[in-house]
Amino acid sequence: SSSGCVRLLLGHTGPVTDVAIAPRAEVAASASLDETVRLWDLGSGRARASLPHGEPVSQVAFSSDGQLLASIGARRVRIWHWEAAASAGAGAEPLLSCDSPVMLLGAAFMTGSPLLLACGLGEDPILSVLT
Repeated sequence: SSSGCVRLLLGHTGPVTDVAIAPRAEVAASASLDETVRLWDLGSGRARASLPHGEPVSQVAFSSDGQLLASIGARRVRIWHWEAAASAGAGAEPLLSCDSPVMLLGAAFMTGSPLLLACGLGEDPILSVLT
């Protein structure tokens, strides 16, 4: 048996900061400092869509049911129905876009729920739940 790189996923124009694989789907999402999230078909290695975030993206996360995708930047969270966004192409719109008054450090979907928990750092640290 051999091991090594199976395929390279090329397309971002800036450094990639995070990746996530959708549950029960051969799809991955990548976050980049180029202000986009890319959706990848893992079978072919081709990009399915490039989603605009509007600022450098530090993190991506899929909901546990695999239907939603969150993109997180320093001050913005966007939640996407990724299959609809992939179909819409360049005109994709998020289900929710929320700007934060503080710098965001991370986010995660609650298991079995469409709720996203986000935390940030500021004068008053925050922990927010987005639905």
